[in-house]
Amino acid sequence: MLDFAKEKAERQGLMNLEFRNVDGEEIDFADNTFDAVTNRWGLIYMPDPLGAMRRAHRVLKDGARAVVAAWSSPPENPWASVALGVLKQHVDMPTPPPGMPGLFSFADEERLKSVFEEAGFKNIVIEPVKIYMADHDTGMEYFTYIRELAGPIANFYFQVPADKKSLVDQEIAKKAEEVGGGRAKLQGVSLVAAGTK
Repeated sequence: MLDFAKEKAERQGLMNLEFRNVDGEEIDFADNTFDAVTNRWGLIYMPDPLGAMRRAHRVLKDGARAVVAAWSSPPENPWASVALGVLKQHVDMPTPPPGMPGLFSFADEERLKSVFEEAGFKNIVIEPVKIYMADHDTGMEYFTYIRELAGPIANFYFQVPADKKSLVDQEIAKKAEEVGGGRAKLQGVSLVAAGTK
């Protein structure tokens, strides 16, 4: 991803950028360094999201903003819940305890707001944003794409016995086409939260 980002920046003539591979929870930079901190669908997987946001707050300059994207609830995200719903019928898929990292760990807007507040942010705004995460002609194309995109879905699919994989593929493809209106055009809702230091 870093190589792709560097190439894209170079093609656009952006030479004032530096790309580093760092631990998103550690944010090992000096205080008051950055004009903005962004986190797109990463906070949801962090074991210590509050700690991560506190460190984000620390490295921001006064008046700077942090912006985080996190998935809303499963019903609002058929791009993921279609496949997960079928997989749940074939493999053991326990519901994670509240507060555990996962795809929908910040679906509760109040939890997301609370983490921002406890980290020291103010002027917190949370806005749901609808996006299409899958737009495919067939449900099978969708499922191939989503297995490559979403690690949690791929992990559960890996648990499906080999003799049932074809059946699961067909069930997911069919459900994706039903929900997607004859194609596999499936939307999602991402909560976008912003706060200032």
